[in-house]
Amino acid sequence: MENHIQYITESGYLTAYEFHNNTPSRRDNMTYTQEIFQRAKGVQFMERLSTGPNLLLYPFARFALLSVLDDSYTYALAVHYFHIFYMHKSLKEFNCFVSDIGASCLFLAAKQTDNRRELSQVSEYSARTSLKHEHMITNHEIDKWKYKILKYEPIIFYVIYSHMDIKLPFQFLFMFRDFLTGYDQEIVNRLIGCSFQLLMNCMYAPIMLFFSPKTIAAAAIFLAAKSSDIPLNDDPRAGACWFEFAKVEDINIVAAAVDYILQSYTTGPVVKKLGCSQDPNCPNNPLHFTCTEIKHIERAQVPTPPDT
Repeated sequence: MENHIQYITESGYLTAYEFHNNTPSRRDNMTYTQEIFQRAKGVQFMERLSTGPNLLLYPFARFALLSVLDDSYTYALAVHYFHIFYMHKSLKEFNCFVSDIGASCLFLAAKQTDNRRELSQVSEYSARTSLKHEHMITNHEIDKWKYKILKYEPIIFYVIYSHMDIKLPFQFLFMFRDFLTGYDQEIVNRLIGCSFQLLMNCMYAPIMLFFSPKTIAAAAIFLAAKSSDIPLNDDPRAGACWFEFAKVEDINIVAAAVDYILQSYTTGPVVKKLGCSQDPNCPNNPLHFTCTEIKHIERAQVPTPPDT
């Protein structure tokens, strides 16, 4: 399932060589594809845990975004902690415990964001989520999860403490919204809501290891606008370009992040450029809005890291 599309790497972030060849899991002879799927398995557990009826870490409320920002931030932060942890520890060493590590990351993130999720809450729903039949839950099972979370949380903290205070792409979405003038508020909310959902969908892959939160947010905005038929201006002759509002310095890096997000989908979409003679800036812009479209092709669903 390997995919060899050429990418560029954002300065200051993980390179393709490091992720393909030099992670702790790779040094333990785990393949790239195996590592991606094991990471996704842990994130899937966190997603199920965070959307559980007793925990409700990010109840979407159908894109009432301001009301759920704190909970979605907690979940996204936990996922980032999870991916960072496995850049320092091998999945073979902790392979049987991706759910344990995931639950512990969620509890740690909740403490970091003052989300008021108590250990008893996280432990109870971790126990429920891990069982096929929730009605079979016992106090003994809950106590086992309390023990595991209390065991792994300090280990995770020790490993990732220098990466704990970070910004996430969601924060830049709302910053970008403030610059969108001339649009109906309903359209703006739809654009930001769709961008928000795209960001949540790509959490399974370690995208924040390769691109800055600002770049990821800009990529989500572009894809949301294309899928919602909301035109974004990228012609300097007509005013400030959308990516200037998004504060990105290199549109080519945003294009790489766009393709990385698209690989999260089973239909294998890609951005195709059709060519445009009206705007002289088009040849230098791989995401020129008026002459690009999303096409579906046969390709691997597993995201590949950017090639150097």
